[in-house]
Amino acid sequence: MHRYLKTWIALVGLLILLVSAGLPFAGAQDDPPITSGLVDIGGYSLYIDCQGEGSPTVILDSGTGSTGRAWLRVQGRIARFTRVCSYDRAGLGGSDPSPLMPRTSQVIAEELHTLLENARVPGPYVLVGHSFGGHNIRLFAHTYPDEVAGMVLVDVTHEDVMLRFGELSPAWEEEFINAWRDPEGITLEAWYATQEQLRAVRAEGPEPVFGDIPLVVLTATQEDAPLTSPTDEENEAFRQAWYDLQTDLATMSSNSQHIFAEKSGHMIQDDEPALVVEAVQWVVEQIALEDAEGS
Repeated sequence: MHRYLKTWIALVGLLILLVSAGLPFAGAQDDPPITSGLVDIGGYSLYIDCQGEGSPTVILDSGTGSTGRAWLRVQGRIARFTRVCSYDRAGLGGSDPSPLMPRTSQVIAEELHTLLENARVPGPYVLVGHSFGGHNIRLFAHTYPDEVAGMVLVDVTHEDVMLRFGELSPAWEEEFINAWRDPEGITLEAWYATQEQLRAVRAEGPEPVFGDIPLVVLTATQEDAPLTSPTDEENEAFRQAWYDLQTDLATMSSNSQHIFAEKSGHMIQDDEPALVVEAVQWVVEQIALEDAEGS
């Protein structure tokens, strides 16, 4: 009996040594990532839905007022070649409202980062943003550069669009302001603050702001309903200004593609989902090539 007791004490001592040394043993593995559900991020919860396996992990961020369901036509296809997660921003879909105000893209990016940490979603990340979601992922990439391996911007609004369009037509700017309805708690003041945050990131350099990470900019070419009734001349000026600003977005990385979605309005992920999937796949393949060259 004494001999068995000594053996048991020795095993306990060995177990303690293994734990203190950080060596793996049964029951000491990290918990797996959360695949779907509500995740607490500090007193309120956000809904996340992850599919597929592999690395890098693709993160999908929707346009203003849209939930993660905006990516229904692309998420399953991306899941065939890597892990992909969509989520509902605070106050949308299955997510709780956020106490953090104002609702700028910097605040939203920080909430997303906490969500990914608490859901144990592994990086590196390929960030995909549509419209306003592109603002969020740009500030995420600036704030957490070591965690971001690539980006896809899906008809993302440039931070200078109001300046350019306002110069072209003061009536358009007035109509835009009057039409704003604080979607998901984002006030017009918060929206303008986000534009200033994005300009500050570009201004503080260096250029290109995102170095050589793989970047794809997708630009819609089919007209959506205008806020006003512009003349043909104004309409053409708006279109050219939009295209010029989209081209500027592609200069944020030295390893970028700018692709025009010939059959799409603003919702490219609905009109040409394959184009979005192909853009993500190109970014993932570029990352794999870089990893292979670096190994």
